Amino acid sequence: MHVPIVKEPMEFIAKPLDSLSAWTREYSSQPIPVLGRTVTAINALALDQEHVAARDIAAEVRRDPLMTLKTLIWAGKAMRRRNHASLSGEIETVEAAVVMMGITSFFRDFADLESFEARLRDYPEAQLQLLRVIGRAVNASNYATDWAAYRHDLDAAVIQEAALLHDLAEMLTWCFAPSLSISMWKLRTAHPSMRSHDIQRAVLGIALDDLNLELLKEWCLPSLLLRLADHHHANHAAVKNVLLAANLARHAANGWTDPALHDDFENIAKLLNQTAAWVEHRVRGGEDTNRISQT
Repeated sequence: MHVPIVKEPMEFIAKPLDSLSAWTREYSSQPIPVLGRTVTAINALALDQEHVAARDIAAEVRRDPLMTLKTLIWAGKAMRRRNHASLSGEIETVEAAVVMMGITSFFRDFADLESFEARLRDYPEAQLQLLRVIGRAVNASNYATDWAAYRHDLDAAVIQEAALLHDLAEMLTWCFAPSLSISMWKLRTAHPSMRSHDIQRAVLGIALDDLNLELLKEWCLPSLLLRLADHHHANHAAVKNVLLAANLARHAANGWTDPALHDDFENIAKLLNQTAAWVEHRVRGGEDTNRISQT
């Protein structure tokens, strides 16, 4: 299958790399940009940091999966430098990271954030599509948090962040290889029945789910976060919680008439031991769906 590739400036990846490990090395060596609004918000908090609590910072960071990733990587590296890398010492959440590392340290080390809007200034379509993926990720994290709380899962905070980072590799590909991402997007538009993994392999030579997991390992992110991101453990309730939230967010982004939502609601209902109608009503915030049965 011929996939047209747009020429890129040197700082972007313009053609498929040779292997999954090559993609992993390239992405993990790049500075990660964040949402422009995150840059603005963090800078504003820094001006009044004497009155800012770790939870205030965490609330802002968790609105942005890319900033969430940067914070977890930052804390993990610092902990390893301090020789606190035992399993019991892992920092599993953004708020724990800020508490452990300190508010002053957070603002000092993130004083010069780059926005992906600036990085992709010559790619407005890539900016728009990346914003959509981030919006989807935030929705997925909200769904996952709600269901984890309903299930009384003690790891709800990590489940929230795992859902937020579920499509991390896709986000980073928009940041680092926008023309390749645009090629995938056009291919998906032209062939809507084509499987996402097949599109990714046709354009990139790899599957993004595989890259996602390898990046989390490369960055030495918490072991629980890795388990939640590994689809090979999809029978575990917490992993299923994350996967179903990501699926629902992706399908709902197409509108509430997307036919895949029927199976989503059925699968979520099994996880929560409820009915599909109950799930749909809860997910859609109690609005009148005109489809909800009275069962």
